[in-house]
Amino acid sequence: MDSALECHRQALAIRERLAPDSLDVADTLSRIGGLYMEEGDWERGSESLTRAALTLERARAQVAAPMDRTGLTSQAGGVFDQLVCLLAARKPQEAFEWQERGRARALVEQSAERWVDFGAGAPQELVGEQQQLDAQRDSLQSHLLRAVQEGDEDQVTQLRAELALLQGKQDDLAARIRRSSPRYAALQYPDPPSLLEMQKALDAGTLLLSYTAAPESTGLFALDSAGGLTVHRCVLSAGELEGQVRRLRAAVSGRQPWLGLAQALYRDLIAPVADRVAKAQRLLIIPDKSLHYLPFCLLADGRGKLLGDRKPIHYAQSVSVYAAVRKDADRPREQPPLLAMAFGDPVYAESSSPEGAARAGAYTRAYFASRGLEFSRLPRSGQEAQAICDLFAPLSTAFLREQATEEKAKQEAGKARLLHFACHGYIDPERPMNSALVLTLPGEAEQAQENGFLQTYEVYGLKLNADLVTLSACETGLGKELGGEGIVGLTRAFMYAGAPSVMVSLWKVADESTAELMKAFYGHLKRGASKDAALQSAMSDLRRRPEYAHPYYWAPFILYGDWRPVETAQPRGSAAPKGQ
Repeated sequence: MDSALECHRQALAIRERLAPDSLDVADTLSRIGGLYMEEGDWERGSESLTRAALTLERARAQVAAPMDRTGLTSQAGGVFDQLVCLLAARKPQEAFEWQERGRARALVEQSAERWVDFGAGAPQELVGEQQQLDAQRDSLQSHLLRAVQEGDEDQVTQLRAELALLQGKQDDLAARIRRSSPRYAALQYPDPPSLLEMQKALDAGTLLLSYTAAPESTGLFALDSAGGLTVHRCVLSAGELEGQVRRLRAAVSGRQPWLGLAQALYRDLIAPVADRVAKAQRLLIIPDKSLHYLPFCLLADGRGKLLGDRKPIHYAQSVSVYAAVRKDADRPREQPPLLAMAFGDPVYAESSSPEGAARAGAYTRAYFASRGLEFSRLPRSGQEAQAICDLFAPLSTAFLREQATEEKAKQEAGKARLLHFACHGYIDPERPMNSALVLTLPGEAEQAQENGFLQTYEVYGLKLNADLVTLSACETGLGKELGGEGIVGLTRAFMYAGAPSVMVSLWKVADESTAELMKAFYGHLKRGASKDAALQSAMSDLRRRPEYAHPYYWAPFILYGDWRPVETAQPRGSAAPKGQ
């Protein structure tokens, strides 16, 4: 052990001299901390891990663009997890604050940036360069679609390589624009909140349950607005927890028996704070690692009573993110002219004309066959979208079939308080910025302005005025889990675009039951229920129908962000919109 420590100390001295405040320095410090922990030297272990975490934060600060910082936390070998676990038993408040510091900082920083116009004050040559690169990207993507359609694999490989190089140039340019913008230079990113500030972010009656899944065990922090912080250690390691969550998800997806699996998870994740749960009005869950894929409403006590029946549940990536989106929700904003807007039943492999059907069919087969994907029509999604808009008529608009396009989504999405997408979803777990909502696909790739995929990176560019966005599609809550950064995917993108609440799915959903669930959800919402309670009631409504009693049908959706009710009264001074 002594020789290992000495080697790491020597390595640390070299790395601090060559590259201070680097990821290598943070990694070496965390390894030294781990060695001290093995020796039982709590003081030196916590000191080294604290230095590692601070070094990691400084390394993040040296990266110009916050979107490029995503994932840096996870590259440091679980520094924050180690530190939180080490501090939890002796300094719970400090452990909780460090847990928060390690979580979803990229989204907090991005949320702050959203209110800054980076082009303001930037040199015109940089703005012009940005326009040129954007045009090049559009051209390359169009040629790539044509190459895929024609089956030219050599051309596909070359064009994808060119797109990767172009992406690097765009990232570099974005950083230069940020550095040159006076408003960006004046922007101060929010500091991680203290325990007192985290308490203030919680409403009376809200119980926060925040988890850290570490290699040896899982930590649970429970906090309410009155300041009662308790810390509990669950015996499940991150690996064991992942296995249990995977088995429960498989049972639910396969319409198999699931209750015993849900009860086992309840014993570890909820039972330690059962008394506090009983006294709470609602639960706010901050998951970690595999828990991002677990609908907590399914967890059941020894008598089979479901947690989702007892309390409304909502989720957040971190307390910092939760506070930021709540603040955004209360920010004065443009009053949208519509209460509801929905997109549904997009055209995939067929069209209203035989000629269009032939073109769309050829395009779809070529484009998706290369990815092993096939999107079939979702007829009930159109009924779902129309039923939702009928609830809020006349201040609502449904874009169906040929009208449910990516172009319409980009043009119109900022005009409604409730924004609903009923369509297929495409999730790319390795490249989450390419994940997308699949809207009406163009017949000819070169004739269309857009390719029909509203991708994650494009959602970041939207400017929404919605109180709630619902992604009624398969697996829209999934993405790439990046350690302390949480899930990178569509949820994060829509929150960045201005939505304080986003409802997403955790597995492949059924067309018919989802339509029924959504109609019930929006009905409760219109009657004044809070968003979390509306979802709770809609699930209960669906379960009472024998054909939908299995949780596969009623439990896939979870709510991220602000739980409060949506104001569904007619906006002041508004008039019924003109017909489409």
